[in-house]
Amino acid sequence: MFFFRTTHLIGFVLSSYFRFIVCTSAIFSSSYLFAEPITRIWLTHPVSDASQLMVNWETESPASSEVRFGANRELDQTRVNDTLSTLHQVSIPFPETGVLHYQVRSAEDASEIHSVKSYEGDTLRVALAADWQSYPSLDALLADDPHLLVGAGDLVSHLITFEMTGEPNNIGPFSRFIGRYPALFSRTPFMPALGNHDRQIRPRMFEPLNDPTYDIEAVAFQRFFRLPGVGWKWHLDVPGFDLRFIALDLNHISDMGSNWQSCHPFDDGSAQFQWYRDLMPKSTQRFVVTVYNEQHRQVRQQNDGAWGDLIQQGTMAITGFGLFAERSEVEGFPYLNTALKKGPVYADKGNALFLESVPNYLLLTVPRGKGEMTATFKGLDGATLDETSWPGRK
Repeated sequence: MFFFRTTHLIGFVLSSYFRFIVCTSAIFSSSYLFAEPITRIWLTHPVSDASQLMVNWETESPASSEVRFGANRELDQTRVNDTLSTLHQVSIPFPETGVLHYQVRSAEDASEIHSVKSYEGDTLRVALAADWQSYPSLDALLADDPHLLVGAGDLVSHLITFEMTGEPNNIGPFSRFIGRYPALFSRTPFMPALGNHDRQIRPRMFEPLNDPTYDIEAVAFQRFFRLPGVGWKWHLDVPGFDLRFIALDLNHISDMGSNWQSCHPFDDGSAQFQWYRDLMPKSTQRFVVTVYNEQHRQVRQQNDGAWGDLIQQGTMAITGFGLFAERSEVEGFPYLNTALKKGPVYADKGNALFLESVPNYLLLTVPRGKGEMTATFKGLDGATLDETSWPGRK
């Protein structure tokens, strides 16, 4: 009897132990199985000298933020932010040479290991695109393997949803935008300039409403894209290539002072004009490219032509305002217009040297040291539409 009871007790204990092991394993297996791969990742430079890379991603539930990174796939360095959030932003050093490998983690969720090229080599490739609202295939742009991607405005159609009309903090449209091109944004630093659509919080009626149609401060844009300085205007220097990009907040400038106003002031006494006026003499790089989202002719005329004079102290101006491809020149200075979709054509009258109504993007090829910068208009199939080179400033 004692032997039977002892054996029965041992069997019960062992059975309970194995049930515990099975249940515990199931719990851990369940956590592993239900962990979601993080795929919506985007990269920006939060400082003007490109020495830091901001790694951004999203999760469904609040969690901590961890980036593992290194010069190879062993990822021997880590940055952690223990603050719980669904929008994750962690800054890590950006190397001057080599390839940066990284992986993001939040709770049980993790991404694949991605890689980002540093700005080294003999040639730098910069892709510029605007008017993304139709979200076309960008396989050709991706095949060009750019080191850097610059946005010339209008990433989304608007920030309006049924639940969030008038809400300036709605980042959902930007999140969906990034989700369209995971392979592009996870490996290419992205530096966008503002367009009016990127801050539209109410419908634009035939007559202005009492409430503003646009969030001038672009709260959602600045929260989602961590850029140098104040974010709505910025500049970025690419080390080793004598290149500076300057992004201005100029769009729908004819609506200034109304409830349709969409950008920051740009008059003589404005903070934006004074910042640009002070920055241009300090921009000693051989290539200085100004980016905005307004018609070139309109911009050149502002402040009695002072805006045009300042812009032409640089090398090139690029906008995404018109829905076409255009290269115009004023006194030998190039003004380019690019857009990922086509629409009505209104040329830079008397100055347009190339004009075609076709979805397109720009590829800038910049040499290290001496040599000319080349601007190539490309169709979405990768075909060259127009190509011109400039020596840069002496």
